Amino acid sequence: MANTARYDEARQKAEMAIRRAYKEGNLYEKQIPDQLQKIEENPDNPDAHFALAETHEFSGNIDEAIGQYEKLSQLQPENTEWYKKIGDLSLKSPQMDAAARLAKAIAAYEKAIELDPTTYQFYSLLAGTYAKEDQLSEAEMVYRRALEASLEAHEYNSALNSLWKLYADKDQKDSGIAILEELKPKMPKSAVLLGLLGDAYKEADNTEKADAAYTEWLAIRQKEVNRNQQAWDYRRLADELLSKAIMPALALELAERALQMSGSGYYAATLAEAYVANDQYEAALEQFKRSMNDMDRYYSVGADMTRQMWLRVAEAGKNAKDEERYVEMVNKLKDAISGNATAELHANVTLARFYRERDLPEKAEASMDETAFLRESAWWIIGPFDNAAGIGYNTVYVPEDATQIDPAAQYDGIDGQMRWEKRADDTFDGYIDLDKIFDKNVNWNTVYAWTTVSSPDERKVEFRFGSGSQAKLWLNGEAVFTHSDSHSIAMDQDTIPVTLKPGENSILVKICSEDTYFMGFYLRITDTDGNPFDNLIIGESEAD
Repeated sequence: MANTARYDEARQKAEMAIRRAYKEGNLYEKQIPDQLQKIEENPDNPDAHFALAETHEFSGNIDEAIGQYEKLSQLQPENTEWYKKIGDLSLKSPQMDAAARLAKAIAAYEKAIELDPTTYQFYSLLAGTYAKEDQLSEAEMVYRRALEASLEAHEYNSALNSLWKLYADKDQKDSGIAILEELKPKMPKSAVLLGLLGDAYKEADNTEKADAAYTEWLAIRQKEVNRNQQAWDYRRLADELLSKAIMPALALELAERALQMSGSGYYAATLAEAYVANDQYEAALEQFKRSMNDMDRYYSVGADMTRQMWLRVAEAGKNAKDEERYVEMVNKLKDAISGNATAELHANVTLARFYRERDLPEKAEASMDETAFLRESAWWIIGPFDNAAGIGYNTVYVPEDATQIDPAAQYDGIDGQMRWEKRADDTFDGYIDLDKIFDKNVNWNTVYAWTTVSSPDERKVEFRFGSGSQAKLWLNGEAVFTHSDSHSIAMDQDTIPVTLKPGENSILVKICSEDTYFMGFYLRITDTDGNPFDNLIIGESEAD
């Protein structure tokens, strides 16, 4: 399959399956003697060293792999890929101490930049390495160097966003604003920079400066959109206005134009959001209905698109001025698409999120109680661990048959030593969003989540699970579910009948992401009809 596949996706899946088979069968280790023999026969053959480097890497022999990539960098000193590999693997080395790992990675990324100063990825890796060590000034200087390099426009935008986020995430927004203001004369036509300034000043309640920045930003964006005259550009600008919660009338005008030009149901969702922002809830309802009907009609992954459309409904709630009419709209939408098995779940989750964002915790909890989803706050999380080439699926990084966790125990992960932590994303929607929890895309990573459920008696229940990544579940140390495919994510993708024992029961979830857009999962505990129980206690254990 790997040799004959017509499409890249099929070939990549076949190659991953090959590597997984090698890992499970310990075949990599069996190759090492032959590969060493080839190097002995021809010590300057880059292909032989690369084969051995990959074997060590996929076998988890990190330091041995680094040694081979260093040899490759001597044989091919102009090849930046070897320095990137040395940097990436140095940060995972189990034998070097933290200072040595950092120094080696920095030196490798710097060499890659020296050889190819026009590849933004190297700047991003170097700055990210500094940022992980809270060396913000060093990370800042790397991003500044990137802004001075010869890069693509989208790469400059990435550097600006990362530079702002560097300080915003550390609650040092004043420092971030000062940097953006300093850069503004050098980049007067950067819509991204002006948009970031507008957002920053708006959050700081400096209306005058926010309006000024947004006005400049809008002039640039409208010029770009009017020049291209594309439906997608009009819709995107409307979405940007809605996300910033500014100029709702203009957002509506742009969204209407985009839908007229396209006719796509996806564009109807943007128009629906714009209607909500302009207090036109009946019109919004009709466009949301149109959007969901079109998605189910034209897309084979209807469940996933349904989830995406309900996320748009939830986003619209941020701009809703009339709570009662928004809630009425959501309930009408639920009734209008009652043929969808998860419509009621989506509606309740949407309202729970809406109420939480409006600081109405009792209403939020009541809506979430109707769904039986385990709360984000119930989970202990540890990771990320490696899943390169799919090795994480059958690699035991923490005790997987244990019924208790030890919050004090430390384990070797991608980012060094780590331990179990109570971590949650900030969106109250029943979805454990691991990308948000780790504040990065965790593709090709493995993450564990652990919690407990206490039952007053022995009872048969159903775990209703959904994840787009490879996954395994354990109940009380016993494996109850596995799936090894990557696919779109939806609620209730898999139903797992299990029996809870009286008292505390442990639940362990393992997620192994590949090259997917989302890493996370849904889990709810129901009766056989999908209804919640009212006497289960979730997430209260001795580990707390």
